[in-house]
Amino acid sequence: MVIRAFDECMLENGGINFAKTMVQSDVAIDGMILNYAAYFCPDEKRIENLAGFILSQTKPDGGYSWDTDGSTSDPHTTICVLEGFHEYKEAWFKKHAKRIENSEKRAVEYFLSNDLFQNEDKRFLKLSYPYRYRYDFLRLLEYLATEKAIYDQRLQRALVWLSDKRKESGLWHLENIHKGNVHFNFEETRQPSRFITLKALFILQHFSDITSN
Repeated sequence: MVIRAFDECMLENGGINFAKTMVQSDVAIDGMILNYAAYFCPDEKRIENLAGFILSQTKPDGGYSWDTDGSTSDPHTTICVLEGFHEYKEAWFKKHAKRIENSEKRAVEYFLSNDLFQNEDKRFLKLSYPYRYRYDFLRLLEYLATEKAIYDQRLQRALVWLSDKRKESGLWHLENIHKGNVHFNFEETRQPSRFITLKALFILQHFSDITSN
């Protein structure tokens, strides 16, 4: 399916457009495709073209947006792109390496300088899975831990938030499921979550040197 997406839906500029009525691609979807494609098809050279197109869509504030005509970013698109860049690097693609490194730094600063968008949407402070295309605290923290990011004081509230979500059982519960078609639900809300518990333990282990203070 990854190869089919490139064969049938790749535009001349390197973006992927599944919607035939649209002239431009959606950068959030491009970031997600970059993630999947680099993981499943690391020998597919057209992935480099996709990465190059995404880089060309960087906004002045350092992030990314689905709105190609706008001048500001949105957190949903930006986190999708960051995850795509991570998998691109994991697949050992070298083209655009320096530009991606610079873009990642700017995109992370975009989140930190905007206080992680904690007051933008109450769903950002809920434990959700699957993520779909949506941003939240857990997803950003997981990305940073996966990238082995250093601690920044501006992450402290999010780390405390995650620690406080832990139940007396030692587990974390699923709080929200984003709407959308599924073949089946992995877990039920308000119940212990294997996925979120694993993610939370991974995050807190990475930042353990500061969360214990």
